[in-house]
Amino acid sequence: MALIVEVKSEAAELWRDESDAEILKKSAELYAKRLARMAEENRRRYMQLMRICGFFETVGCVVRAEYVPAKDVLNLLRISILTAGMVFQPYIKRLQDEGAPDDIYENFLWIVEEARAKK
Repeated sequence: MALIVEVKSEAAELWRDESDAEILKKSAELYAKRLARMAEENRRRYMQLMRICGFFETVGCVVRAEYVPAKDVLNLLRISILTAGMVFQPYIKRLQDEGAPDDIYENFLWIVEEARAKK
């Protein structure tokens, strides 16, 4: 995804003396800012990217409802879920801070936390 490449490049430039873990942590705000700007400037691309959240919202919903075992989903999609969480979780938190409902993408956020916990 081009967004990830863009943010990683910018973060590496901004914090070149930091560890990879620290750069990743600091990159969260860059993802949130880029998605917010994209929502204003390039609605089509923004909507395409937000479909990823919609997909994982559905995945999280079916796992939470126990239609599909969490273990199977995480074995299959854990890396994708973690990547999506890295990109979208900071933005979703920002939306909530700005007044979006607390339950926006709640199943997506839940499955991201499940993926992080199942290392």
